[in-house]
Amino acid sequence: MANHTPLASWLYSKRTELNARFREFNWPSKIFPGVFDFETKISWKGIEANGRGVDSSREIALEKSVAEAIERLICLTLGFDSVGFAIAGSHDPSQHAKHECLERFFLNEHLKKGTSLHIANVDFPEAKKLKMLVPTAEVSFYRMNTPKNLFGIACRIHLADSKKTSLGFALSETLDHAARRSFFEALPSFAWLASDEKLELNELPWHLKTAFIERLESLFAENDGFQADQMKSPSLWSIELDLASLPIFEGAPIHTARYQIASLE
Repeated sequence: MANHTPLASWLYSKRTELNARFREFNWPSKIFPGVFDFETKISWKGIEANGRGVDSSREIALEKSVAEAIERLICLTLGFDSVGFAIAGSHDPSQHAKHECLERFFLNEHLKKGTSLHIANVDFPEAKKLKMLVPTAEVSFYRMNTPKNLFGIACRIHLADSKKTSLGFALSETLDHAARRSFFEALPSFAWLASDEKLELNELPWHLKTAFIERLESLFAENDGFQADQMKSPSLWSIELDLASLPIFEGAPIHTARYQIASLE
């Protein structure tokens, strides 16, 4: 396990200092067998952070949840937004951080300008699998107006019988990868809406709030009218992160990357 999940292994060794708690959700066995969903909670100096991880590999799902919990603890402690910030235990997370930053930028541009997201015809086996397992589930993919070399996708999973909707977002250099990531971003929230599994939430996440869902759904167009480069591509700048003020992470196998929008080209 240590070779494949360095962050999870490190956190387990620091479980007392960071008050680490792990939870594996059981909704996959009921709604979408073949995936795993973990939640990790940690706390340090009175600050608590949690992370979620979903993957077809149990170890990687755990590693993702640990990485997200550490990301959020760092952000809360140092006082900056988590968008465009990523950590990893065994690889360079720069691409993930860049893509997350751009994903949120293009999504916000659509909302600000009222620009439509057009239906994306994606042949995605997992979406068909969900439809077979949950017949009332409807899965749709919508494409943001990104440059030609980028694919920004919004995945909408809707329960027709209850009018509940979950959304997931992703940006990548290939359509298939963006669709897959957006689907697995939307899936845990959909499972929570569709099942009796309980989550300890102080408030709904921003992407599950009714006002946001209704606002975005008003921009969904059912025709394939995508226009590349309709939105200008932003420049990104890299921010060096100093973890010296967080001695708890000294010696941790952490690689960090942080990006922000610099300007429009």
